[in-house]
Amino acid sequence: MPSIRSQIAISCAMIACASFSYAATPGYVETFESGLNGWGSNPSVITHVLTNGADGPSDPFAMIEGVDAPTELLIRASTSSNSDVTGDYTAAGITQISFELNELGIDDGLAIRIGFGSLGNFWVSNQIFDPSANTWEQYTIDLVEANFTEVFGGLGTFDAAMSNAQRIQFRLDFDAPGIMPDVGQGDFGLDNVTLIPSPASASILALGGVVIARRRRR
Repeated sequence: MPSIRSQIAISCAMIACASFSYAATPGYVETFESGLNGWGSNPSVITHVLTNGADGPSDPFAMIEGVDAPTELLIRASTSSNSDVTGDYTAAGITQISFELNELGIDDGLAIRIGFGSLGNFWVSNQIFDPSANTWEQYTIDLVEANFTEVFGGLGTFDAAMSNAQRIQFRLDFDAPGIMPDVGQGDFGLDNVTLIPSPASASILALGGVVIARRRRR
């Protein structure tokens, strides 16, 4: 029978191989410390702000702006631009996503939702996230079908979206989520987007010597 050390080594090798194949990184935290890291937005404007992020005065974050007129507000990443936050969530053991939002300036009553999936099978959260003005607030959502609505495709399943999360979005949706984000006016900040693995997956990763970053609020 293989020794415990051998079993751990085998587990680590399996995790490394699997991580390469499904790309999404369990425990990954998008802090925007080194830039936007492949996150983009169109037609709203995304800016890498160097100060006053969720972790303090010197902490960077991503700011999404509606400029001077109502526009579709969203920020997104895809497998081609950021493979740490996209990929096969199921194989990676990812069961939750946490993030921090801040409504910048005046309180416009923004209704932010999170969505993920592929062009033919995209799901948006039923829950609305409306942070207070000029205050960072942390949210966590369970990645279960009851928490999401399919808005694009019609033929896909939630399990298929979990296994093929080609893109992730934070977007404005006042009413029921639709194919496109709603048009609105206002600015919001995004920080510390975290892919949270299940406890079992986290334990395996810990045995493999993988450190799951935990962001401390200040």
